[in-house]
Order: sequence, then structure tokens, then C-alpha cells
Amino acid sequence: MKYNLLYLMDPLCAWCHTFSPKVERLMAESPYDLELEILPWGMFPSPRIVDENFGQWLEREVRKIQEQSDVIFGDSYYELLKTGHLVLDSSIPSRAILSVQYLWPQRTLEFVCEIERAFFIRGENPNDETFYLNIVSYLGLPKQIFLDDFQSERVVETQTESFKQSKLISKDFPTLFFRNSERLVALGDKFSNFDKLRSECEKQIRLTE
Repeated sequence: MKYNLLYLMDPLCAWCHTFSPKVERLMAESPYDLELEILPWGMFPSPRIVDENFGQWLEREVRKIQEQSDVIFGDSYYELLKTGHLVLDSSIPSRAILSVQYLWPQRTLEFVCEIERAFFIRGENPNDETFYLNIVSYLGLPKQIFLDDFQSERVVETQTESFKQSKLISKDFPTLFFRNSERLVALGDKFSNFDKLRSECEKQIRLTE
């Protein structure tokens, strides 16, 4: 029997970078047949330039997150915040995620984690199309098939709907939900450790059986 999970996240969210590996571990280690849907939230629904003041604020906040979570954020990421030319726009990486989810759903979470590593560790610019093509190539997926969908009207409409639906579900993210026949049940958020995620997931499975 398949059990459905919903991951509400944003690819430009520093807390999501700390949370996605826990979701990835849950999917890999669970003895149950888990199926995951990713719903991008749209933290930056329109482009925002990271000027000096915003960049300094972001650096302070992310360093706090790094201290609380012990997850690595690379020096190259912190340097990227200081360049003055970084633009944060959630729609671009969200479209990439939704394209992969449409084309190769089993690889979506892996793709998300690679986006987060490329941005938050290696400091690569997520507005560059090459950013995604490099990840697609690294994962061994056909680049042209991805590109055709990534540039399509279909995925733009899907991304717009994702931003609408995610905000109706929750104002807080990252959050992992268990989807039963009646409702969504939150399994954990950015402060949840892996053991809590696993135990809450198993609890909901027992209630379903």
C-alpha cells in the first residue's frame, strides 16, 4: 500500500536546506511504500534584489540557522549575498522542481536537494538556466526534455497554482504532511528532528491501516 506525503517548501528557504535531508532520509529508510509530492511555496513570488542591507540581514539570519541546525552553508553562498547582483525569485527554481516532478517524479526530492546544495553551499546563481541543466546532467536526466518543459506554459501555470495552493495549506514552511483520505496531518516542521518525523509518519500509517 502506498502512503502519500506532501512536502511544503521553498527552494530559496534556508530552513528548507536544513529540513530536506531529513525528508530524503525518511524516504530512503522507511520500510513503507511512501510517495512524495513537493509543493513549492513561493517565498519570493516576484524578483527581489539582494542589496547591501538585505544581504547583511540575510547573512545574519542564515548564520543563526546554521548554528541552530549544524547544517553547512558555504562561504561561497555568503559571498554571493554580498555581490549586489543576486536576485531572489522563487518562481524560477520552483518551475524547475515542478518540471522534474512532472517528468520524473521519483527523482524530484533528489533534484531539490541538489538545488539547495548548489545554492546554499556552492553559491551558484539559481536564476541561471545553466544552474538547472548542470543538475539535470549530473542526475543523468535528458537535458532537452527537461528544458522543453521548463520553458513551457504548462509549468508556468503549474507553478502559479502551486504558490496559490501552498498558502491555503499553511503559512509555515518547511512542513511535511501525511495525506490521508480526509485531511493533511503535519508530521514535522523546521524544528523537528529525524526521529520525530519517522515516528509521526509511522503513527499515521498505523492509524490508516
